[in-house]
Amino acid sequence: MKNINKSLESWLKTMEDFKLTSYEYLPDIELYMDQMLTYYNRYLQEFMLSSLDKPITSSMINNYVKADVIPAPISKRYSREQISLLIEIFFLKKTLQISDIKQIFEANEKNNSSSESFNEFKELLEKTLKENSSSTLDVLSNLEENNIDSLLKLVETLSIKASINAIIAERILEYIRIYNETNDEQK
Repeated sequence: MKNINKSLESWLKTMEDFKLTSYEYLPDIELYMDQMLTYYNRYLQEFMLSSLDKPITSSMINNYVKADVIPAPISKRYSREQISLLIEIFFLKKTLQISDIKQIFEANEKNNSSSESFNEFKELLEKTLKENSSSTLDVLSNLEENNIDSLLKLVETLSIKASINAIIAERILEYIRIYNETNDEQK
């Protein structure tokens, strides 16, 4: 890699324009585990560091089923609903615990259909990807090419933002837990 900045710029522009498939266009036939893994590995390839990385594995999927985060497959086949939930998990698991993701899914299930929940997630993901990629491109445009110190400072800044956002999300979830426990006790 000769020019880190140009390579990063190219990838960020791809992220700015990334479009998640709408719920209606997810596979409408039920998939076996190996078919699902192939689908995810292709679909989420842009988010992997190398072709050897796997966004999701069969053991991860089995753990999500055991933890009751996604419904169990029927006759070893996964539906569009499970496919959509696994895509959401892929993006949420970097900052949230599985129990927190389950809490979000349960709330979504009460308020929306699977397609509505996924399409809302899609819009939020695309908006956030566009905003974050764009702001990172702006910073990158002011950096000297291949200046490792400046690039590491950018990594540090992005990591701090991610950590602070994760801490805020955890605090909100804790307040929700306390609120729900208080309401349960009052009933």
